[in-house]
Amino acid sequence: MNECYMCSLMLGFMVTAFLLSMFINNIAATAMLLPIAQGVLDEIFKQENSTKSKDEEVVDKEMEEKGVKCTSFSINPSYESSEELDSSSQLEDQIENKVRDAS
Repeated sequence: MNECYMCSLMLGFMVTAFLLSMFINNIAATAMLLPIAQGVLDEIFKQENSTKSKDEEVVDKEMEEKGVKCTSFSINPSYESSEELDSSSQLEDQIENKVRDAS
């Protein structure tokens, strides 16, 4: 997003909080602004994610045209396939057996 847009958005929240805090408790002003800020942030992230996904689609089409096949890579083991999990559990079993044999 545009830097100027983000700065003006932040300034708007700051001025609003300032004006509200002059007349009501600071906690009450913050509690009033939190849902509004959450909604604004959700919309910003939705727009950014939709832009990224469109860019990714373009890259994927270019890769397909060139004949390059992409595989997904995940660091998080909960997203790995069951075959990979089986091999990792087998590896853990082998390590446990070697530790038992050594002791």
